[in-house]
Amino acid sequence: MLNPNLPGDLVKFFKDFRLESVDGDLSFPAPGNMQSHTALFTTAMQFCLAYGAFLVFILILRFLQDDPLRMKAGTASGIAFWIMMGFFFHLTVNGAIRWFGLIAGFIISIGLSVTIRNLIKLLGHE
Repeated sequence: MLNPNLPGDLVKFFKDFRLESVDGDLSFPAPGNMQSHTALFTTAMQFCLAYGAFLVFILILRFLQDDPLRMKAGTASGIAFWIMMGFFFHLTVNGAIRWFGLIAGFIISIGLSVTIRNLIKLLGHE
């Protein structure tokens, strides 16, 4: 999880952005060479998975402390977001998806997080 070159990797990542054509005249910024940023994406993946695991521990503590349902729902929502983002970074590192797939994964992770939070609040009894 430690990446001593993280500041330099971040600078290289943002300097590598180019406009990439998505559909005809429509272009969006994207990194020019995704494979050259594997260390950065690996670090992001490890952070997401570690933070998701930390939130699992926090959720256990919330149940032990009998915290309100809204706090448990928020923590469960955070777990879903960070674990899903770790999964999408994993797919990026392995070359299964590219930049726009990662952006789509970010949007999907937000949607899953909101859905889980609201389902827990809806189905829970406080």
